[in-house]
Amino acid sequence: MVELAFPETPKHELVFAHEGVEKGLGPKVVTSRVVLGEPSAVTIDDATLGDDLELKRFFAGQKDQWSFHAVQLSCSFEAGDGETFERALFTVQLSAQGAAAGQEPIAWSMTPFKLVQKVEIKDTASIGADLKLVKSELGSDATYPDNELYLVAYNERCSNPYWRLKAVRGITIEGVQRLRMIVRVPRDVPSLGRLDVGADIRARRFLVPCKAPVPNIPQLSFSL
Repeated sequence: MVELAFPETPKHELVFAHEGVEKGLGPKVVTSRVVLGEPSAVTIDDATLGDDLELKRFFAGQKDQWSFHAVQLSCSFEAGDGETFERALFTVQLSAQGAAAGQEPIAWSMTPFKLVQKVEIKDTASIGADLKLVKSELGSDATYPDNELYLVAYNERCSNPYWRLKAVRGITIEGVQRLRMIVRVPRDVPSLGRLDVGADIRARRFLVPCKAPVPNIPQLSFSL
């Protein structure tokens, strides 16, 4: 097992725009905000893996075809006056220029994977066997119904990974959330990750589906 450190990155405030309401007329605007951190990516190579022989053997069998990158994402949810976040969705779209079918970049590993409570995530990530992140998730000896899960990761091993957050009893969607992936991309093929944030916001008695448009600037995407 090896540890990777991620540097702190600048942050950008995004404004939610409502997409209509599910019931009733609803408010014309919401005042909730999301603050998006610039992604931080670390390329994994022989030097990164240090003295871990198991990881080096796995990497040696993969590196002629693929490259691997550890990516940290972060966002802070700030509820407006009289508003609460009911659900939130943080999506990443991975793409590569000229990648053949079956050669697209994918989220090789994701963390947190499943959470029933908020956890403090350090500024380092541990990588275990087969270049998989050591995940924050439910214990194997416990099961929880879906309506008690605060955070769930979806689409691991796909090009469109995402995390869903949901307010549950005793846990609100508020403050910073760090998310991490190992991304596998075709070797020597330029690849890109674009971010997207959406939320359902409770404003008084109305549920307002919202999007927080991410500016099309290089700092808020990541190139691999």
